[in-house]
Amino acid sequence: MALRLTHFNSHSTNSPLQGNLVPSTGSASGHRGPNSSGLCGRIFQFILNRRKDTLKNNLFFLLILIAILWLLMAFFAVCQDLFPETDMVINSQCHNPIQSWDGKLFEIPIWYSSFTNRPKHFNLHYERRNPPQPTYDITEIPPAFDNAVPIKRPVIIWATHHKTGTFLAKKIFSKVCARMQWCCIFHVTRDSVHLVNNALHVEPVNALGHNQWIWHPHDLNITNYRFIHFYRHPFRKVISGFNYHYDGTEVWTQKPLKYGHICNNVDKLIASAKDIHGDGCELTTSDKSKACTLHVDSNILYDYCESTYLCETCCRKEHELDSPTNKNTLDINMKTFVLRGNRKEYKYMCDHLGSINNETSLQTTFHTVPPEKGILIEAALDFYENLRMAKLVNQTVNDLHAINVDLDFLTSEYDTATMHILMHLKEFIPKDMINSLHYDLKFYDLNNSPLYRWSMSNPLVNHVTQSKTNEGHGMSSKDLMQLLVANSAVMELYSEIFDLMHTIVKKPVSKPIRP
Repeated sequence: MALRLTHFNSHSTNSPLQGNLVPSTGSASGHRGPNSSGLCGRIFQFILNRRKDTLKNNLFFLLILIAILWLLMAFFAVCQDLFPETDMVINSQCHNPIQSWDGKLFEIPIWYSSFTNRPKHFNLHYERRNPPQPTYDITEIPPAFDNAVPIKRPVIIWATHHKTGTFLAKKIFSKVCARMQWCCIFHVTRDSVHLVNNALHVEPVNALGHNQWIWHPHDLNITNYRFIHFYRHPFRKVISGFNYHYDGTEVWTQKPLKYGHICNNVDKLIASAKDIHGDGCELTTSDKSKACTLHVDSNILYDYCESTYLCETCCRKEHELDSPTNKNTLDINMKTFVLRGNRKEYKYMCDHLGSINNETSLQTTFHTVPPEKGILIEAALDFYENLRMAKLVNQTVNDLHAINVDLDFLTSEYDTATMHILMHLKEFIPKDMINSLHYDLKFYDLNNSPLYRWSMSNPLVNHVTQSKTNEGHGMSSKDLMQLLVANSAVMELYSEIFDLMHTIVKKPVSKPIRP
């Protein structure tokens, strides 16, 4: 019997015959012995281990891929909430949903600007170049057939003003529009009434907004509407504006403007005033002149309003003669303008806005003068816009088709306020969507949404301050309120505004309202 000595590695655990003599039971050519069988087993085990390693690796990479996809989905979901304007454009039924976008993101050009090739008079600074336009009821959609009955289409108007929660209002506007897949257009500050009117004629507009809304719906011949107006206590608006402009967040505050021309423009404006009715009004007698109608040159008024910049269109609107002729045209060249009754208004503008040098920016001025003077300049800047805001409140406070939303109430009672807005639109939003849409809007609750609050308070945006005391000038909102209330010239200037808003805003007398 032939013997074969087979030696296995002493470290091997694959064979029980380690170090033994094993008898051979067949020839070398006709039968595979233990050595051949062990080799196959080791190869099989190697392949099995490789497959296990490959499976583990594949599983690992699969988990990484799933994690990346989840992060991307989460990122896009957050972006959808942070920038609902994008979702609104994607889902829009408008023919040109980006007609009021300059193609910039955080002042960085990333797309074609819609402002490039549009008519000059679509910019409020060039309204005098407006060609004649017909005016008719834009809520009446032309019939599809000659014998069809015209259909009245409602228009939802989202009206905001500087420092009345414009950013927050736009987020809510965009989220509602995106979910409803409406045709919605939110106009930027520079967009004139002619662009607003044009959009209403050429687009199937469901909802419309503007950064500085100055019109009652009837001014645009809109008879079927839902009006949502965001307002604020006038002095709190002034204080917020002062802090914001002090920080110079917006580019225009860092550039010299035409404030230094205002005193000259005031003189020209008063000199151009004509007593066309022959009532014998005297410009120097303020009490008597309040009852007078003194027409002024429209070109001079245009220049005066330009030198009051925060809201030029507000200034023009407040100087329009209240007449059917003016109401039936949007063309500034066809309107009649008058001098406002209180001459002290023009003196205040000259004394405070006129103190800004033509070579100096607003931000530099605020950094140069003490805050006691800076807040009085801001009160002049905000005056005409606050007056428009107050008049819109006064005109719509009892209108069943309108609601006025106080920014302070919106931020402190966010859930209640947003539900109130949605219920105002219940005729246009399906009942089963109200609650889910209300839930989506919770993302913009500044008090309970840290991510959104950060997005609004970071240095690139700076629309929400974390502290009630401005670190630059060192004064709190309460201190600034006291300065405004204690100044008799400011209180006299703003008395008309507080009178218009008396039903919903308490006029400060001696004790400042807590900001």
